[in-house]
Order: sequence, then C-alpha cells, then structure tokens
Amino acid sequence: MAGTRSHRCSASVEIRPFERTAGQVSDMATYRVSVVHGWCGNRIAPLVAHLTQRLREAGFPSEVTAHSVWGQHVAPAGANLVLQVIAVYSEADTGCPVLYAKPLLGNPDHPETMTQVLERVRADYH
Repeated sequence: MAGTRSHRCSASVEIRPFERTAGQVSDMATYRVSVVHGWCGNRIAPLVAHLTQRLREAGFPSEVTAHSVWGQHVAPAGANLVLQVIAVYSEADTGCPVLYAKPLLGNPDHPETMTQVLERVRADYH
C-alpha cells in the first residue's frame, strides 16, 4: 500500500496496517472487542483506550469496551472477541473467541498477548 508505514512499539510487537487483497471483503464494519474485568475498572479504562489505538494503527476499525462482571454474570453481547483479565467465560458462553489478557494490565503492549490479539483480529478480517 503506497505511503503506508509499519509501526513498531517499544515492546517489539510489530503493527502492520491491514491490507485487503483483491476480492477480499470484510462483512464487519466495526470489529467489537470486549475486555472482561472484575472490580478493577480504574485500570481497565486506559487499557481499553490503548487497545483501541493499537487496533486502529493496525488498520482495523474497532470498538473496544469494558465489561465488568462485578455484580453481574451475563456474558458480553455482540462482541467479535472477548479479552479476559479475569477468567470467567468460555467461547461457549460468549459465542466468540476468548483470550486471556491479564498480562496487559502490567504491560499494555505485552508481546505475546498483543501478538495473539492482533493475529485473532487479522484472522477474523480474512
């Protein structure tokens, strides 16, 4: 893609803009990610903002939201991907892929976790 740069974060997880090949069409206007957490909402808001930025930099239109299980036990609705910082739901509960994301609380660019997230989103766009 002309004029496109690859970005590299300090944690050495490469962010490459997503490029569709001829004939490849996404039926998702916005990719929805739900970050499931317990009572630690004050640590989740910065993570949600960071994930939104990282996905946008990678070329994926996305909506990242926080889903607290504190006082409720209903799985997040309408998500394409669930990231859990507290293990609560299975894929059977959510109807979409579920990734364990607690390492992102300590390092929002945790290399292994960010790689899993970006690979999952990229696979869903194909």
